[in-house]
Amino acid sequence: MSEEKRPSNATPTGDQIQASPDLTARLDAAASDLKRLAASIRGATKAGRRNRPKTLELLDSAKKLFERLRAIERECEDAASKWREVGGKEWLEIDASVKDMCKRHGWRVDGSWPSYLVAYGVQLEFDDKTKSVQVAGQGIDGDDLEGVELALNGQITQLIPKEFAPGGFLELLASAYEDAKRRSSQVPILDVYKAVVVRSQRPGFWRNAKNEKFVGLSVDQFRARLSKTLEANVLKTKAGLELRFFPPLDPKDALFLYNPIERRLGFVGRIEFAGGLV
Repeated sequence: MSEEKRPSNATPTGDQIQASPDLTARLDAAASDLKRLAASIRGATKAGRRNRPKTLELLDSAKKLFERLRAIERECEDAASKWREVGGKEWLEIDASVKDMCKRHGWRVDGSWPSYLVAYGVQLEFDDKTKSVQVAGQGIDGDDLEGVELALNGQITQLIPKEFAPGGFLELLASAYEDAKRRSSQVPILDVYKAVVVRSQRPGFWRNAKNEKFVGLSVDQFRARLSKTLEANVLKTKAGLELRFFPPLDPKDALFLYNPIERRLGFVGRIEFAGGLV
């Protein structure tokens, strides 16, 4: 059975380009030959002495070396062209590639090119100008799909603890809301987030505030846990207070999250707990 051959106009893969045999070895050999040639010419002209016949002889003998260098130059240009072709093709496919990778892991993806939320918490941004990816603010080259996967996995595994309870989180959110509330019943969500971080500390932390005792809660974790609470349709506290969202006056003062109830991404600027038991 004859082996199927790849069409000559197909885009080569990175592995196929890397397999171009011993280019680096030939570059090393040419560099050594050039170094020896330079040393010989220096020897023929040292101390201001001009040994023109010897220098011409050395340069004439180096013609084959220069031909090798030109051949290596053409091969390097060809390899660079193929790398650019591969990089361009991979970038055009990166949106689908990342979504396929997330699907394999069971990570939910919300949003549209070039901005996504993965697993309700991690912001994923594609920069078409620089051909790079931002995973929760971490910059990664656009051709490093494995790096994107590792970065996402490192973030997602920290988003929601196994023992997470939506009802408990809503009660914590309501208490933090009361801590942050001033004159208006509508409280900036980032103020509530700060109050949640404060309330998440163990009592011992306030007796000796060392780094190792601090219980961290990133914005991504807060965002994911809030979306998970909404997904569970847990909107009322035990006291009957209902969580409500309001748009921001300025997106810089807001939290970008996915609301599973409304099935859309959006900026939340302020929240309110309203109602209550009569």
